[in-house]
Amino acid sequence: MQVQVRSYPVDVLTAHYRVYGELQTRGDPTIFLNDENVSTLTVYDATLMPLRQGMRLGAVMAREIHIPKNEPQVLILGNFEPEVRPLPKTANLICFTDTYVLRGTFHMGLETQISDLFYVQAGPFFAVTALEVFALYPLAVEVKAMADLAYVRGRAVRAFYDLELAE
Repeated sequence: MQVQVRSYPVDVLTAHYRVYGELQTRGDPTIFLNDENVSTLTVYDATLMPLRQGMRLGAVMAREIHIPKNEPQVLILGNFEPEVRPLPKTANLICFTDTYVLRGTFHMGLETQISDLFYVQAGPFFAVTALEVFALYPLAVEVKAMADLAYVRGRAVRAFYDLELAE
């Protein structure tokens, strides 16, 4: 059986950079992103933009940029219909990372408590639908993104709450 490589437009948000380009995955991205044997994500035909104000470096373009899998806080794939269905239980959450405020619908197993979402389920990336991303503080590059489906690295989340319990 031959491994199927697929390509998707990608927007990778880290604490310090935003990277646009094309991500190639072996098989379904949901499985590929959480594969323990994959430690680096390679973005092709990439543009890397520093986020910190006052940087001497502008946008960098490269045929390939390698990003350690522990760096992305949010990963948005375009043109992607998952083969693996998202987990059935959902919660509308607000999440805070070091750089972003995230609002979206997070998917989890039926037995998972919302407070345990990022700690008892396998990761490192967690599916979120109807995601909105906002910068937590002023950045050199405007960061405001929306996605039907994205992935949040659980270890990047510093705090979160359920929107339904907030009111």
